[in-house]
Amino acid sequence: MSKEMTMELSLKMEENSSQIKMVNSESIPITGVTKGVELRLGEWTGKAAIKVIPLNDYDFV
Repeated sequence: MSKEMTMELSLKMEENSSQIKMVNSESIPITGVTKGVELRLGEWTGKAAIKVIPLNDYDFV
């Protein structure tokens, strides 16, 4: 999730020192983590921790 989307949804972000490696790119540090975010996929609902990372073209991947 982008930092901008995190702020737009008023989600609390915790700092985190992890890194993420995407296909065909270098590892980059993540911006933070949002914990306890409620998600719904079809009939399923649950809570998840979502990494906040720099995204150029998307708000959520």
